[in-house]
Amino acid sequence: MKRWNDFLKLRRQYDVVKIICLYAAIGIFFLASAFLNGIFLYREIAGSAEYIFTENRNGVLTEARLEEIRRLGCVADVSRQRVVTVSVKYKTNEAVFSCTELSESYIKTAYGLTESGAMKTFYMNRTAYDQLTRDVTGQEKNADQGRLRISYTPEESGQTVAVGGTDEISAVAVLVAEGLSEEEPVVFCRGNSIGMSENVSQLRVLTKRQGITGENVRQIQALGFSLENVQTVREAEYQRDLQVVRIKYGGVAAAVSLAAACVLSKVFCKKNRVVL
Repeated sequence: MKRWNDFLKLRRQYDVVKIICLYAAIGIFFLASAFLNGIFLYREIAGSAEYIFTENRNGVLTEARLEEIRRLGCVADVSRQRVVTVSVKYKTNEAVFSCTELSESYIKTAYGLTESGAMKTFYMNRTAYDQLTRDVTGQEKNADQGRLRISYTPEESGQTVAVGGTDEISAVAVLVAEGLSEEEPVVFCRGNSIGMSENVSQLRVLTKRQGITGENVRQIQALGFSLENVQTVREAEYQRDLQVVRIKYGGVAAAVSLAAACVLSKVFCKKNRVVL
């Protein structure tokens, strides 16, 4: 306590002590900032990532071609992907969504979701879910617990039949509260064996780690696949590069500030024969 009181007394008497404290505070701030950015960057590159590819050798995704990707050490799972248009109805609300059909195993591996029961399940992000429940009261929303009984109209011969027609089918809509982008509606479901046939040329790949060098993407491209979601990947790379810059400059700023505080502290203590 006496030492702390002596320090406060010196701080009141000498402006240089205030400058030392300021440099130390700035250094600690930048050091903490660099540390936190490092944690965020590690979590990002250590986490899984999804990529969309197209088969560009013969345009056909055979099981043999899928197996080539599965054998890569960086791949956690892979699925054919088909995007269809569905009309969905909940109470008096109607909405049309682009729905991505994926394999059951991929949905379980990538999102930890398991479909139960015979009724078809549509998984939605908050944006799509809110669009479907836009006219529903707050009390009803709280009661649904992220699960809705809906009806939908499947695609027929490439055309979507209007909601309210005779082809409506009962289904379930489930809110996926985490892990999905909220910039636009995202809807996906388990595809049937016919729809997910070998005529589909697009596939979705889940990698075990996102990495920082882009090696995962290059390995898959080397097998004869073209990356489809290029813009999304570039944005992710930009954010990673930004984090690296923040860590570097934060570390430099912290080192300079703390070094200045140490030098001033030593000079001041030697000159005034005191201990800070």
